[in-house]
Amino acid sequence: MKSIVFLSGWGYEPSLWQALAGELSDHSLYTPSLSTGASDIDTWADLVAAEVPARSMIVAWSLGTLLALCLAQRHPGRVGSVLLVGATPCFVAKDDWAHGLDPQVFATFQENFTHDPLRTLRRFLALQVLGDSARSTLQPMLEPHLKTDHASLPGLASGLRILASTDLRDRLPSVQVPCTLLHGKNDALIPIGAADYLHQALGGSRLITVDCAGHAPLFASPDRLARLVRECST
Repeated sequence: MKSIVFLSGWGYEPSLWQALAGELSDHSLYTPSLSTGASDIDTWADLVAAEVPARSMIVAWSLGTLLALCLAQRHPGRVGSVLLVGATPCFVAKDDWAHGLDPQVFATFQENFTHDPLRTLRRFLALQVLGDSARSTLQPMLEPHLKTDHASLPGLASGLRILASTDLRDRLPSVQVPCTLLHGKNDALIPIGAADYLHQALGGSRLITVDCAGHAPLFASPDRLARLVRECST
């Protein structure tokens, strides 16, 4: 029986995956806690690796895709394959990286989170569903899984620092596991160009783009997403 590990995006509880997990109950499913407070992606990956069974399939979304790529590079024995949803190797734009969020916009987001975290989380959710034809269904599906408790705030702040500092482009040639990329064509957070870059850099990867979808493609249709997970896990 294949072990499947779910890695959430920034701001979300592992309960985000409940609907999808219900479609995959014949597998061994793991949702490791990502609230470690780690200061960098490598430390975070090493901590999570201790909770991941050998040769697991990793299903990751958004920030979780950075973690999944780092796991595959640093702990290849733990990762059998990956399905990366809304993925990027580098979240913030740089002089040589146009497929990221403007650094000043991201710095303002961090500042807003410091002053009003709950409002900032809800604005972030609105960006995630922007451009998605299932927006009216998707937003109320995702919102209950936001990390809104006070105890989560330090870990969320650490997650933002990891998003700001992580650039895995140079490591991608070392990622040798089968990889499927799922990306919404209307993603307002991570441009489709980031997925195109990953597709080229990850040898043998497969890129699936979804029309009329934003940063959470197929999340409103867990049965369809589950079929893709099953396909990638065989």
